[in-house]
Amino acid sequence: MAVPQSDMQRALGVLQEVYGTMVERLTEAVLADEEQIRDAQFSYTYQEVEDRFGPRIVSLSHLINALQNASGRPTVEEVRVETVIAEAESLADDVNRRLRGLRGSTLRSMNVQKMDDGKFLVVLTMARAVLARPGR
Repeated sequence: MAVPQSDMQRALGVLQEVYGTMVERLTEAVLADEEQIRDAQFSYTYQEVEDRFGPRIVSLSHLINALQNASGRPTVEEVRVETVIAEAESLADDVNRRLRGLRGSTLRSMNVQKMDDGKFLVVLTMARAVLARPGR
């Protein structure tokens, strides 16, 4: 029994979201123990992070690739631009909140500019792989 194309696409979207969440958790774990990871020639903290996230991220990558290949449709990169305007005190929280809302996407670039009113404008360029539309 063949799996409908729409089911494969839905499963692919779920796995891409899980992948984005896993990468976010990895980032938080590395930054939480940044000093221990940087300071040691051989860091047990790094080993713990690698053991915790490495196999899962690699496995998710393979599963995503398998679904993309099984769908029989190539993927294309979809790019979108997001903006955040915030005061200096809340800038990091506002940007991180926006990035969490874009799970499954990869940050391609981030530009920060101070505006005349003292606020900051952050321009985020995001990309994610999506299934190509038929006939393209």
